[in-house]
Formats: sequence, C-alpha cells, structure tokens
Amino acid sequence: MELVFAQFKASGSTGSNTVNYDDVDGWWCSCEDFHYRKHECKHIRECKKILRGLFYEEC
Repeated sequence: MELVFAQFKASGSTGSNTVNYDDVDGWWCSCEDFHYRKHECKHIRECKKILRGLFYEEC
C-alpha cells in the first residue's frame, strides 16, 4: 500500500490548521510555525502518529 495524498483538519484553542501530505511535496501545514520555520510542527507529528496507528492496527 502507498500513501499518495492525505489531508487532516487540526482544531485547537488557537484555531484550526490544515495538514496535508502528498507524494510529491511531502508534509506541510498551514500553521505559522511550519510556515516561518519550515520544520515539522506538532500538527504534522500528530498526523503521522495517527497514521502509524491506523496502518499497524491493520497488520
């Protein structure tokens, strides 16, 4: 199985952000942390954690 595209909506006390993954550009997030620092933010880490859980549960 191959992940080609995924989109998540992350909502919290400071508003909502969109986290996307595609097989061309990789992970990116609409939050200011990712936009200005260009590093993996907490929203991306949480989405990766959720996906790992989903894929490992299937095995």
